[in-house]
Amino acid sequence: MTLRRSIVIAVLVLAAALRTSGLCQFGLNNDEIAEVSWARLPLRSTIAEAARDKVHPPLDYLVQHALISMSASECARRVPGVIAGVATVAMVMFIAFRTSGWSAGVFAGLLLSFSPIHIRYSQEIRPYALGLLAVTAAISALLEYQRKQRRRWAVVWFACMIVAAYELYFAAMVAGIASTAIIFLERTSSMRELWRRSPIIIAAAALLYLPWVRVVIAAMREPAFAPRDRLSAFWFSYRFQVLGTGDWRVEPISIGSAVLWLLAAAGCLLAWRISNAGRAIVIWFVAGLAAEILVLQVHPHVSSIRHLLPAWIALFVLSGVTMATMTRFRSGAVVAAVLCTIIVAADGATLRAYFDHGRPDWRTPARFVASHVQKNERVFAANGWVDLNFGYYWREVGTPVPLERLPPNADVTISGPAWIVIAGCPMDAIAHQSIDQQELRFELPYTNHCQVRYLRSGTTLHLPHAICLAD
Repeated sequence: MTLRRSIVIAVLVLAAALRTSGLCQFGLNNDEIAEVSWARLPLRSTIAEAARDKVHPPLDYLVQHALISMSASECARRVPGVIAGVATVAMVMFIAFRTSGWSAGVFAGLLLSFSPIHIRYSQEIRPYALGLLAVTAAISALLEYQRKQRRRWAVVWFACMIVAAYELYFAAMVAGIASTAIIFLERTSSMRELWRRSPIIIAAAALLYLPWVRVVIAAMREPAFAPRDRLSAFWFSYRFQVLGTGDWRVEPISIGSAVLWLLAAAGCLLAWRISNAGRAIVIWFVAGLAAEILVLQVHPHVSSIRHLLPAWIALFVLSGVTMATMTRFRSGAVVAAVLCTIIVAADGATLRAYFDHGRPDWRTPARFVASHVQKNERVFAANGWVDLNFGYYWREVGTPVPLERLPPNADVTISGPAWIVIAGCPMDAIAHQSIDQQELRFELPYTNHCQVRYLRSGTTLHLPHAICLAD
């Protein structure tokens, strides 16, 4: 028992080490900057901005508001995500343990500990890490209620569901799917009381969520934010790789990703045969992913991997089930260890790149321009992306001169001396040729292809159209 406890602790220590590694080396990215900017406002204004944006419920913004009110540093504001990430590893281990035994929990926790995408979101000031914790904690509490029949676990489950609803919309939806599956499958035995009281539970949840319902309704009535994703072979292969062992680049599915998804597929078959709890995990994974994709087809948002995370996290439970089953056969433990090594090796290659340059760093170009700009010079942001990201750190360094925005969709003439900061900016041929003729002073390819161009005194830049086509 002591050895088993030590192994579990070692997995959690590993998860914590990977999620704290390089925690303070990255600056904030676009979405983090928006969240922190709103969280800096007075409390009512913070909630109002979250309601206006409608993309996420307000809980994560309130967490950041509280940290900022305590004068927490930029690095310290990432700590809730790290804690939530490590706790999610613990919850996934617990769920796998309850589903298929101790070894399933260890394998599931080990694989999730190394997951590049989970490490990334555990280090971001965004609601995803806390949302995943709410999902896994709710399911863990419900499984514990099923085992012990103590109402305090039902209370914990209900509280986690409310937290999920105020943290991340898809977290609440997927947790609801998984919870409904568990309760329904055991409705005549261990879940009889919850099944009988489900109308009261739903009514109580609706009452507690009432303050935010109008925002949800308004979001549903708004026109789609982006075109609907085309569910092509590329769409699926890209997500298989990124949600497996890959990073954000377009790359072939690695051996590690293929092994991980195959283990999860086998886990679906095995878990379905184990118990009703195992069937609920399969429903969590398969029906959760299907529901997320369906919602995004009906009401599209910006295409992103992160939308699938609440259902995706079950992949590790199912993979753990498969590997635990393998260890029960002769030489199976060796095969499981080899497969685990293949996955972790692929994760390691991705993590090396991530910790080296895996995120945009807008602090560096802001400091560079601030250290070189003269009082008689102007500084321009090429588009809204630069204005938000570079502009955030431009204000942080003290704004030696005002940051000006190039007007979109207009005939622009700029005379030097001036600095132009460009990033994430597709240009037409005329703009491209005009910009490329200007002196390149600094570039940071991994920060949305950021470039800093300089117009010397007497140089004129004429742009008959907006510099950025997408602006």
